[in-house]
Amino acid sequence: QVQTLASSSFGNVSRGGGSSPSPASRLTPKLIQSMRLLYLTYYASLGALMPYLPVYFHSLGHAGTAIGILGAVKPLTTFLVAPLWGIMSDRSGNHVATLQFTFVTSLIFQLLVGVNSNLKYLIMIVFVTALLNAPVKSLIDSIVMSKLTSDEDRHQFGRMRLWGQIGFGVGSSLVGSLLSIFPSNSNHNESPSAAVAVTPTEPTLEKVVHTIEVGIEVASET
Repeated sequence: QVQTLASSSFGNVSRGGGSSPSPASRLTPKLIQSMRLLYLTYYASLGALMPYLPVYFHSLGHAGTAIGILGAVKPLTTFLVAPLWGIMSDRSGNHVATLQFTFVTSLIFQLLVGVNSNLKYLIMIVFVTALLNAPVKSLIDSIVMSKLTSDEDRHQFGRMRLWGQIGFGVGSSLVGSLLSIFPSNSNHNESPSAAVAVTPTEPTLEKVVHTIEVGIEVASET
């Protein structure tokens, strides 16, 4: 999806580096679908991960204070670093390349969270991940908005962001349902009566709907 936006973003740039004057044209259906899928998949990945990181940290045996510190690293780092990424991206003149680099590298470091349970290690990994991931959301919005040039398409941005909110809700609800169906290994050592006690017996539809609503609310604040 990013590559599709990239080829479209620089289609009107001349060899001399200037933009050739051309009337604003409407988005093609293929490009619209690419934008929707980009928002849907990116925010679905956030929904599948972010709400459950504190639970994961708790399962490693960390206290509430440590979990609070780990949770504060990302927003604080993003607040301080995101403007610097914006300046560097503007000076480079290639937002797409910056987006691809920061997204891939932050994904790699995010996967390293599961390598070690040491608190100092986790703080370092969360910090580096936040450092690299800080500009991703704003770069996606910037690239999408740069394509909404015609009067007919300028109202599409809110609809594009809605796909991100839906993706967050769906991703978080799916992971929550999977965790309910496949409990952690810690439950395997419990007695059968205890296992029955922790097994969800009520219909999960209401829980899924509630999770989607919470996900949409959280995504709208990001």
